[in-house]
This record gives sequence, structure tokens and C-alpha cells, in this order.
Amino acid sequence: MMPHLLVVTIVLPLLSTVEVVASGMRAELFSVGTAPLVFTLFMPLCLTGDTLMAARRGVSWRAYSGPWLEERPRQRLLRLGLMQATMGRGAMVRGRGIGNLDRRACYRALKSWFSFLQVLINLLG
Repeated sequence: MMPHLLVVTIVLPLLSTVEVVASGMRAELFSVGTAPLVFTLFMPLCLTGDTLMAARRGVSWRAYSGPWLEERPRQRLLRLGLMQATMGRGAMVRGRGIGNLDRRACYRALKSWFSFLQVLINLLG
């Protein structure tokens, strides 16, 4: 499902923006309404992924800061396993071809999106 969601949140607004830039005032209402989806869908998705990664690091730090010496060996192993599990790739928001959806991915995607848009404006103008 994630690749389809990324197509809807990145590619469809890009194509709609191309149509709006190329057509000007004659652009279809669908294109005008779809163009800002990159800001209303993709950016919150990336920020959610970034927040999830920060929360995972927080769980690991809280487990590390726990009472190691007062616990039994089995509890310490569970704590260590929890710390290692939070550093894995599971439960991260990621997409095929873009990697983890975080602020860095959002920056890279928006940078390439706007550079493509700038090239298009230069070609049309």
C-alpha cells in the first residue's frame, strides 16, 4: 500500500502542478485541487515518520537509563532486547525507492520536486 500512497502524494501533485503551470487559468479544477497534496499528505507523513523515529530512540534511552543493578538477569536481557529492537527497521514508516520517510526524505523529495518544477517553468516561459 505504501508505494501507491507515495504515488498519490508525490507523482499526482507533480503532474497536476505541471498541468497548472502549462495551462495557466485554463487548468482543470481537479489539477488545481490536486497540486497542493504534496503539502497536505506527504509532508505530514514524513513528519509522522520522523516523530516515530524520535520516540523509538526515546524508548531505547529510557530502557538504558533503568535500574540495571537491581534487576534479575532475565529482566536485564529483556531490557537489552528492548533496546536492540527499537534500533531495528521494523515499524518505521518507509517507502520503496525513497527509504525511511523522515525529514531528510521530505527535504530530498521536495528539493527534487521544486527543481523539476523550476526546469518546467524555464522550458515553458
